[in-house]
Amino acid sequence: MIDNDAFVVAQFWRRIANRPLAGVQSSSFEELEERAMSSYQVLVEKAPDGFFSATVIGMPECTAEGTTKEEALENASARLKERLARGELFTIEGPPAQAANPWLEIHGSLRDDPTFDDFVSESDRY
Repeated sequence: MIDNDAFVVAQFWRRIANRPLAGVQSSSFEELEERAMSSYQVLVEKAPDGFFSATVIGMPECTAEGTTKEEALENASARLKERLARGELFTIEGPPAQAANPWLEIHGSLRDDPTFDDFVSESDRY
């Protein structure tokens, strides 16, 4: 079963992404590149006062409210566009991320240990 909140968010972004860019007549590479949009995840929560709060994930200061989920999402989209218009996004190189599972670093390190089978036999006895 699809979560209703996720469905609303997906519909909102699909609607925004399919809007034509004003004044674009052809589909050159540069024009298609201009139309390309990044996707942002947005957390929508219902507040006790009945309003909905939409927060762009990764940008906690980019939060907006609305009386409906859709209104909160549209307000968050407007706030995000305002924020991005004031600056530029860059991608920088950094050190590689750590392994998701630290056990993977030692996985298989005992495969050539001649006493490993004895260890397994002893542990099976417990």
